[in-house]
Amino acid sequence: MVLAWDEAHLWAQTAPVTVWSPIGQTPTLQVAPQRDRVVFYGALDLRTGQEHALMTEKMNQLTTVTFVEYLLARYPDHPILLIGDRASWHKGKPLQALLDAHPRLQVFYLPPACPELNPQEHVWAAVRRLVIRAASFAHLASTFLLTLRQTTFRPLLFDRYAPPILSFLSA
Repeated sequence: MVLAWDEAHLWAQTAPVTVWSPIGQTPTLQVAPQRDRVVFYGALDLRTGQEHALMTEKMNQLTTVTFVEYLLARYPDHPILLIGDRASWHKGKPLQALLDAHPRLQVFYLPPACPELNPQEHVWAAVRRLVIRAASFAHLASTFLLTLRQTTFRPLLFDRYAPPILSFLSA
């Protein structure tokens, strides 16, 4: 299996807005005093377009290992190649220990500062366009996760780059 993986934050914070109102009637806007946040780990199966996603509170090496273990469980009988960026939480002793324990798991790092090469980045953008409003932050986060899990994605770069990559990897 060839999976493009990445993480994304979802924030709830008040943004400046402009509203129309009748002269002399100042509108009342609700403002949330807190800045809620969740993290999504995602991996796009480059052959099927299926998205694997987890919602967490933190983004660190240990949470990354938890997500990779989730992927290993999803594909128990297949070798896995993870394609992703060079984030510090994609490296380090916890992930290296997992790689050592599972020789069927390999990681390929994309060049630095090239998020457009990671198909998972295009998934985040697509889901953000689909999920823009919700009654509460919790509803927004759960809708974001549900959309990730129920949508088949074919990012723009998939058609251009995936066939050569997949043919190279299967050789």
